[in-house]
Amino acid sequence: MRYFNLFIVLILSTFIISCNAQKGAKMENTATPQASKQAPDFTLKDQDGKEHKLSSYSNQYVLIYFYPKDDTPGCTIEACAIRDNYDGFKERNIQVFGISADNADSHKKFIAKYHLPFTLLSDEEHIAAKLYNADGMFFRRVSYLIGPGSKIIKEYPNVSPDKHAAEILADYDVLSKI
Repeated sequence: MRYFNLFIVLILSTFIISCNAQKGAKMENTATPQASKQAPDFTLKDQDGKEHKLSSYSNQYVLIYFYPKDDTPGCTIEACAIRDNYDGFKERNIQVFGISADNADSHKKFIAKYHLPFTLLSDEEHIAAKLYNADGMFFRRVSYLIGPGSKIIKEYPNVSPDKHAAEILADYDVLSKI
C-alpha cells in the first residue's frame, strides 16, 4: 500500500509539473491579440446552427467574450450581467457573442434558462479560443471589444463576472470618442 501511495504521488507530481510546463510554454509561444491590432477572423456556429463570421460584423462594434462552461456559477453571473445591461449594448450597436466549447444544445438550454438575449457560439474545436489565447482545458475567461474595421479596441484579460458588462459599456463610452 505504501508503494501504491508513493506511485500516486509521483504520477500527480509529474502531471502538475507537465501542466505547468505546458502552460508556461503556451504563454510564451502564443501571441495574444493586442489593442489596435486586427482581430483574428473566425467562423463559428451559434445555438441554432447558423454560422457567424467575425469579419461580417466589421462595420460595427463587437464584444466577444470567452467563458469556460454554460450554466456554471461564474459563467452564469457574467452572462446574466450582460443580459441585465443588454439595452446598453443595443443602444451602442455592440454585437455580443459569448464563446465556449459547449455544443449548440447546451447553449440553447443556457439561453432558455436565463433568458439570454444575445448569441452564443460553439467553439468545440477551440478554433477561436486558440486565436484569442483563451484556450486550455477549459476556456480562459477573457474578452475583446472590437471596433469598426475589425480592430481590437480593448482586451480584458482579468474579467470580474459581475462587473464586466458595466466595465465594457463605460470603456466603450470613452474609447468610441477617441
